[in-house]
Amino acid sequence: MSLENQVAALVSAASNLTSQVAGKMAQIDQKVNQATASVPGTIRDLSGKRYHIDNEVGDDSNDGSAGSPLRSAEEAAKRAIPGAYVELYFKGGQDHIVRFRQRCGVRVAGWDIDTKGKPRLHPAGSDFNNDTTQKILQGFVDVGPYITFGGVELHCDDAGYNPNGSQSVNTFYSAMVFGDVAIKIFMNNVDIRLDHVSLTSNWAGYSQRDLSMNNTSIQRAGASGARLLRDRSGSTSTLRLACNSVTLLNGITWPDLIPIYNNGSNVLSNIAIQ
Repeated sequence: MSLENQVAALVSAASNLTSQVAGKMAQIDQKVNQATASVPGTIRDLSGKRYHIDNEVGDDSNDGSAGSPLRSAEEAAKRAIPGAYVELYFKGGQDHIVRFRQRCGVRVAGWDIDTKGKPRLHPAGSDFNNDTTQKILQGFVDVGPYITFGGVELHCDDAGYNPNGSQSVNTFYSAMVFGDVAIKIFMNNVDIRLDHVSLTSNWAGYSQRDLSMNNTSIQRAGASGARLLRDRSGSTSTLRLACNSVTLLNGITWPDLIPIYNNGSNVLSNIAIQ
């Protein structure tokens, strides 16, 4: 083969290779574009999750849909992304021992309550820093910046810690919502039973609580000293309390339920609290 023919063959081979490389680059660009386009959808999927919880037929290996529910809120917490938004639907008519620890916005709701009635939520028990005199009940721990409850019963007891329910109200910091950050708590169509343990607690300076309640009933079992809000530090930080159609049962009053200065100056509310 003459030199001219060799050069021509080399040029042709180079052209074919260039064409193949260009084709591969186009395929790579397409794959990159597809992957890039899918990122926002993936982020949206991770930032908002809904889990159904059925402690009778659920399984923590399920996907959490209504047709394939989880068995525990603890499993939902493991799957939640910090800073995300999580919806927890508890099966109606059941008693659920709740342990959910995740720093994210949380919505708690009843599921199938029209036929089964509201689910009854009880906090799980845990020692607090190995302290034998003070404990927390791990219901919803370190959630934030808000938590909403709808269509549920909140039983603030120590059933998850001691099935006999014999612990003193002073043994626990709080039951259903605990944390050392500011939290807004919203409630609608909720029944609260304060049985030995307070619903939530605050510590002046860094664990502010805002409570908003609509169509909510509150009762306190027997001679229990449990409160809606327990002041942990004795300094009683300012509380913002908004109420609409809230019923206090068995003769309890707002001073029984929240710490109030004599002049009421530490509570901002749309109702008369004394």
